[in-house]
Amino acid sequence: MYPNSYPLRRPVFGAAIACAISLALEAKNIVVTTPNNDSPAVGQTSLKQALSQLADGDTIQFNLSGNGPHLIVTPLGGYPVIKANNVTIDGYSQPGSKPNSNGILGGNNAQIQIVLDSSGTDTLPSPDAGEPDRLVSRSTRILGHLYGDTSDENGYGDSENGILVVYQGDGFHVRGLAFLGHYAAGQTKDPNIYAVALVKEAKDAKVQGCWFGLKPGDAYTQENLKPVTDAVAAYRWRDSAKANSVFSRGLVLGTDGDGVNDVQEFNVVVGTHLAFGLEAGDVRISGNYINVFPDGL
Repeated sequence: MYPNSYPLRRPVFGAAIACAISLALEAKNIVVTTPNNDSPAVGQTSLKQALSQLADGDTIQFNLSGNGPHLIVTPLGGYPVIKANNVTIDGYSQPGSKPNSNGILGGNNAQIQIVLDSSGTDTLPSPDAGEPDRLVSRSTRILGHLYGDTSDENGYGDSENGILVVYQGDGFHVRGLAFLGHYAAGQTKDPNIYAVALVKEAKDAKVQGCWFGLKPGDAYTQENLKPVTDAVAAYRWRDSAKANSVFSRGLVLGTDGDGVNDVQEFNVVVGTHLAFGLEAGDVRISGNYINVFPDGL
């Protein structure tokens, strides 16, 4: 029996190996080399360009010249939505950056060199004459029809924008970035800004070693706060076809507690309306400073 059955299993095993090798070869590192999202020079890669090139398994890294922290101003209209799976954005790849090495009571000494800046309040007129209040701002509209979805029923409304919007992409991981915003009215003209928005069942995301609301290098004062509305938003999608709600499950905010580089994974969140706006299950939140400055005060 075994001699006859073994050859039948060999092609399946070989196909699995070939598939894994193919996926590994296709995944790529995309290196951002300029903070200029509007008009990068020939041979340079902006963050906007990098996000537009993402495929499953890709990693975005940074290699900007000069001393940081480097401000990357969010373009008017925002960034492309992230739909690929298992994407990593690694701010700690930027030369001169360093993750936190202190325990939770020792202050956060991370040296973050990449800052995504959506603090600007300038706008452009709405491209939709039927929706004049839908101004183009320095964040991304989350409405589904803008990204090829047939419905806007995704848990978010017209008064909610994001900086990094993950739309049904599983396994998203961001580390080593700072996010800046501004106090928003929460209206269509001036929508809320979520630094990371998980949309329509974007499962198993990790947000680790990031700062929200404060530019690294600035004095730790209330006057220097540039807060986002939520550091991370994961609002449920009410799926009428399934007659239930769909959640972005499996989210890790801060350390995953696996004993490997745990202190490097602490987040700092200051000045937000909600630190984490969540309607999701299987969430782990640990090792974060919430409305505590990096010096622990």
